Amino acid sequence: MHQIRKPHWTESLQKSPYFLGAFIFHLVMSAFLAVYVVIPAAPSRESDPYAVIISPLSSVPSLPSEELTSRENSSGEVQESGSSVTVPIPSPSPGIVQSLNTIESMKPDVWTMAKGENSMNAFKSMSDGVQKEKLKSFDQEILKRDQGRQKFIETWYSNPSTISSSRIATFTLYVGKLEGLNSKKLISNEEGVEAGPLFNLAQIAEVWGRHSMKPKVSSELLNLADESLIDKAPPFVFLSGSQDFRLTEKEVLNLQNYLQMGGAIWADNGLAGSGSRFDIAFRREMKRVVGELEFEELPIEHPLFQGPKSLFQLASIPEGMNYRCDPIQVVKIDGEIGIIYTPNNYTDMMRMVFQSPLKFKENQPFFLDFLSATLPLKPRTPHRLWNQREVYFRNFEPESCEQVFRLAVNLIFHLLSRWQDRYGFIP
Repeated sequence: MHQIRKPHWTESLQKSPYFLGAFIFHLVMSAFLAVYVVIPAAPSRESDPYAVIISPLSSVPSLPSEELTSRENSSGEVQESGSSVTVPIPSPSPGIVQSLNTIESMKPDVWTMAKGENSMNAFKSMSDGVQKEKLKSFDQEILKRDQGRQKFIETWYSNPSTISSSRIATFTLYVGKLEGLNSKKLISNEEGVEAGPLFNLAQIAEVWGRHSMKPKVSSELLNLADESLIDKAPPFVFLSGSQDFRLTEKEVLNLQNYLQMGGAIWADNGLAGSGSRFDIAFRREMKRVVGELEFEELPIEHPLFQGPKSLFQLASIPEGMNYRCDPIQVVKIDGEIGIIYTPNNYTDMMRMVFQSPLKFKENQPFFLDFLSATLPLKPRTPHRLWNQREVYFRNFEPESCEQVFRLAVNLIFHLLSRWQDRYGFIP
């Protein structure tokens, strides 16, 4: 009788695939863990490109002096040294190099100077000699700016060389031409007659401004991308509308130069209230012009509203269309108002034409009646706004419009005189 042969253990292993798989898996894992514990990975230098890893002195073997005279570096080149071994140090990253170059070639920031501040933080890490050179550069830039600004402001006055309280400011009011805004209606009515809120304001400013101002209105929109913006040198550019708009790169650059020269932007929201199309567009585009400078609310104690430099003493902000009375906001350039934003739709309020003679109170609107219809067309109060003032154009009343005109006259006077303490020009 034959004896039954016992299967070899390898044959049993082959007949048990699950056991075989588990055995191989555990074998691989045991090998991996053993290698990981016994041979730990070297610390990575990528996390700190400037860290130079140096072994402790106790672990550095002593070498004979003759072996220190000739050593090969990592690139295979022979370095001759009598006392030390060269340790390769990684080069700075491109970002650090760029930062260092920026510090060395630092120039005055026009919008830092525009804030009316001279921050010294940038000088702390510089030597005394470098600080003096940078301060000298700052002084030269400020002197150059002030000379250009003084020449720019002189164009607003008929006789700027004489300091006199009777000096008359003669200037032109311009409406800015912007893609997306229907600005033509600000200087002409439905019949094409030269009329509108700016013409009404110019007439009132001359009479109510104690004859210190003699403005005229341009019948053409001002191209903000044209270099003539600086040559024409208006005290301010008026913008208003209810639509979205965008500035071109050329317009942004021109407005930056214009504000630095001493000009200003007065923008009025033609659709009163925050969040409207014009409100969003204006804030967005002015951010492109002034960069990090921010809008701030103008307190009622500001000289624009009251005080010895105000033509009218205003105890509160006038209500605009539909009784809107949001705070007036400004961006200051070199400590003075450079951009002023009235969000209450004062534009439509200034469409009211008062009867002659213009008075400080009890003014009545002027309409084109039937008898004068045959006369040459002239500015008049729009019937549409007047007839619908209790529905769509609430607050379009003579008393309310008069308060808006007082604010506007104060605003123009302030924009003309805001540099007087610095340059001595008094309208």
